[in-house]
Formats: sequence, C-alpha cells, structure tokens
Amino acid sequence: MHTFQIVPDSIIKCLQKIGLSLICIFSVSYVHAEQPWSLNSALDMPDWLTVSGQHRTRYETLDNQFRANGNGNDQILVFRTNILAQVTWDQWEFGFELLDSRQAYADDNTKISSGDVNPLDVLQTYIQWNDSNISQNDVINNVRVGRFTMDVGSRRFVARNKFRNAINSFTGIDWNRTKDNGEQLRAFYTLPVQRLPREFDRRKRNRTQGDDQDIEVAFWGTYYKFPKLALSRLNSEAELFYFGVDESDTHNRPTRNRDIHTLGGRLYKNKSLSEFDYQIEAAYQFGESRATIFVNDTEDLDHMAYFGRAELGYSFAANWSPRLVAQFDYASGDSDPDDDDNNRFDSLYGVRRFDFGPLGIYGPFARANIISPGIRLQLKPSSKVALFVAHRAYWLASNKDAWVVARVRDPEGDSGSYLGQQLEARLRWDIHPKNLRWEIGGAYLFKGGFANDAPNANGQSDPNFLYSQFTFSF
Repeated sequence: MHTFQIVPDSIIKCLQKIGLSLICIFSVSYVHAEQPWSLNSALDMPDWLTVSGQHRTRYETLDNQFRANGNGNDQILVFRTNILAQVTWDQWEFGFELLDSRQAYADDNTKISSGDVNPLDVLQTYIQWNDSNISQNDVINNVRVGRFTMDVGSRRFVARNKFRNAINSFTGIDWNRTKDNGEQLRAFYTLPVQRLPREFDRRKRNRTQGDDQDIEVAFWGTYYKFPKLALSRLNSEAELFYFGVDESDTHNRPTRNRDIHTLGGRLYKNKSLSEFDYQIEAAYQFGESRATIFVNDTEDLDHMAYFGRAELGYSFAANWSPRLVAQFDYASGDSDPDDDDNNRFDSLYGVRRFDFGPLGIYGPFARANIISPGIRLQLKPSSKVALFVAHRAYWLASNKDAWVVARVRDPEGDSGSYLGQQLEARLRWDIHPKNLRWEIGGAYLFKGGFANDAPNANGQSDPNFLYSQFTFSF
C-alpha cells in the first residue's frame, strides 16, 4: 500500500477560509470588470507557471429521509476548495492540485459519506509529456503518470465529479492520442484512490488522513472515438469503450470482489438550433462479483448485466432558447437473489447528477436496477441565466433486487416495482462569467408503491430536497 504525504495540518484552516475571503475581495474590487479575474494574472505569474482554483459553498436540506432505517430531516453545509498549480517546460507538464472537501455544519442524524467530506489532501500530482507537432503528423500525443482525475466519453462510467463535494482520482498511467479530424484513442491503467478517513465520526470532525491506493483494486480501460468524417453524412459522432475492474478485500476494506468487464458504445449528435439531437448509449458487463461487501459473503457470482440510454432533443429558434428533451434509461437488476448470477449493473466511477438529479445528501437513483423515462425543458433567458425543469418516473428493473441507493429490498418481489416520480428544477446565474456563479435547485419525490410497502421501507412521507450554492473560480 502506498500513501501520499499530505500538507501539514497548520494550513488547513487557511485553505478552508481562502475561498470565502477571495469571494469577498472579488465582489468588492472586480464585480464590474469586463474580463474575468484570475489569481494567475493578479500575481503576475511567469509564463511557465499557472495557478488556478475554485471555492464552492453549498447548503443542502432534505425533508423526509428515503433511505432504509433513515428518519427525520437532514441538512448540511459543505465547502469545497481546490488549488491547481501547473508548470510547463518544453514538452513537459507538472501538475499539483490540493482539494479540501469538508462540512461546516450537519444535523446529528445526517449521514456524512466520503462523497461529502474528504479533508485536505492531494487530488492530483502528475507529470505529463506532450507531443503536439501537428504540422508534421496531424497528431497530438500525451502521456500522464502519477495521480490524476479523468473524464472519459459521456462521463457515465469514468468522470471527475462536478456536483459531488469529493472528487474521484486515480494513480497510474494515462495515454491519449488525438488527430485533428477528431479521431481519438485512449488507454489507461490505474489504481483508484480510496478516500479517507472511512470512519463516520472522523469524517464528521473533518479529520485529515492521507488518501491512498493499493494493488488490490485496479481499474483500466480503452476508449476510441471515430473521426468526424466517418459519420459526416449523419452529422453524428460515435465512440467505443472497454473498462475493466479487479478488486479484492483487504484487512480494513471489504469489497464485492469485482472482476468485471464493461463493453459499450455511444452514437450521438450534438445540439444545434432548429434541429433534432440525439444520444444512444449501451453497455454490457460480464465477469464475477459478490452480492454484498459483508465479510461473511464469500460466494463469487457470475456477473452479467446491461445498460442502455436513449435521448432525443430539439432546440427551438425562439426567445429563451428552449430545448425539449425526452430521455429513457435502463440498467439491469439482479433477477433472482437465490441463484448463482449477479445481474445488477455497476456504473463504475461515473457520475449521475446530469441524468438523475442532485446528489449530496439526496441522490436517490443510480444506474443500477432501474427503468426510467423522463422529459426535460431547458431555458436560457439571458447569456448569464440558465434553468431547467424535469420530470422522471422510476421503476425497478427487477422487483426482487434492491432500490440500490436507498438499500430497500423485497427479496420475494411482492411489493411491486414502482418507485415513484421525481420533479426537479435548477437555476444558474453567472453573476460574473467564469468567476462567480450562484445556483439553486431542488427535487420532490412522489414515492410509489415499492418505496412505501417494501419490508424495510422507512415509512416517511415524500422526500423533498433543496440546495443553494455559490462558486468562485479564480
């Protein structure tokens, strides 16, 4: 096992407050400036050094907990501050990024996960070689080695988190080759970074502990994007991907011992005014996994699961630039808890906010054991303001498998499969573009039969969630 040495505790409070202080300075001095303000320009950094960062403050409140054994209401105030320094020298780049994700306040009943709190640690520290001599071969090659974050394809299986307070990172090697015709080939082999501390009481007190990775969990993959000319007649783009994950238990980290492989692809057309756009994505998983992470669960099951997504949108040439989108998602569930197969789809290290709604202390749905049609209306009243309203209905793909996030299950399948309907809305205002953004959003879940009648459902009323956040980029 290898652990990165984190920054001394003496600067933790300074880093926690730096974002709020910069917001105040910026608001007083630069809010009326025409150009975005940057720390790099303000400090007059040399050409070979770039320093940037972001601070976000978010308040969340959830009425009527939906999770099994949950009760009452939850609320939390979280901070996220990151600072990235990049040094470039000839064809080399050195990156170092600190991330501090912490909670400033939480109700006693609020369950704080490692997705909410990951106190001061190293998010990225890497060296990258760049070969960008396009004039000779029309190809850009780069190779990263170290600890880094990744966005791959649609971001549904590998992504750097945007909404969640903590961020995924990986230690390993990442090779990327891109041609000027849009063709891209990428391959990586990594050890996913385990966010620490794991203990709830230490997370609630924002205790620091160096994140680590070990050889017992490996994640690798390849990604190929077709050149634009290949689908020029369809005005579309296409990609193929393969991801593998192999993990085993350690003395202090139980796992589902996944040894699974994910094959898939995506065909899509980007949005354009007065035209239809679409997206079709599908994936097939196979290998072995266990049903739970419990220590006494030692049975390896044959893993075979499926995922599919279809989306059709249209952008209207009208005031407020309306775009209407119809969506459908399917992710298989375990059809029989007593057989030797596991059919529940695993979304690996992807993100789900842009499909299923806000996360944080909410986030009731994931790409596992779910069937969900939906519709969304996006509006842009001005260049600085954007909003959307969305409605989705949810069913279990298998009524004998769990509502995964809520950990509610009826192994007999007698509670039906209808989870309910979710209404969601979000408003974004770029107060000063590329510097200061305010966002408010919320969701209301009208619970269905399964969510109310399953044996371990908590019996609470319909959940409703609200959040408000300020983000300052510098």
